[in-house]
Amino acid sequence: MEVDYGHDAYVLSGSMTPSKQLLADFKCDSAIVISDTTSFAREIAKQIPDFKAGLEGPCSYQYRRIIEKDLGWLDFGTQEETSDLSKMDAEVVTRMYSELNTADAYFLKREVHRHQGEYRFIWLTYGPVKPVIDIVVPDARRYCVPWEGQGDVLAY
Repeated sequence: MEVDYGHDAYVLSGSMTPSKQLLADFKCDSAIVISDTTSFAREIAKQIPDFKAGLEGPCSYQYRRIIEKDLGWLDFGTQEETSDLSKMDAEVVTRMYSELNTADAYFLKREVHRHQGEYRFIWLTYGPVKPVIDIVVPDARRYCVPWEGQGDVLAY
């Protein structure tokens, strides 16, 4: 079964392994280091419309972006083979969906991007999100410091 995630989330990505090469890959000439990620995310959350909950952490790199779980035996209430959820027992489909609806879904990334060492901030909302929001959060700046390049690895 395929489930779609993220329509209720704003995402900010960073890297745990910053380098000059990574900046070049993303066509950037500057960066910040976030010294306290949770406090930084909390300040941002105060400005997110309809904020519900937050998540943060490193991405999990896999060859296929799927979550596999043993849900045990599920009786979908139909004898015919179908992927049409409307023909299945709604309670069973809801239970199955809730078992698959884990934070893991927000941190999956294809193996080809492992060199990015991505760290994500996720702000979940009570409804669908806009494609882009512009917020100003001066209080979050106290958790950020500019980087200065030393060799290939970024330092602060």
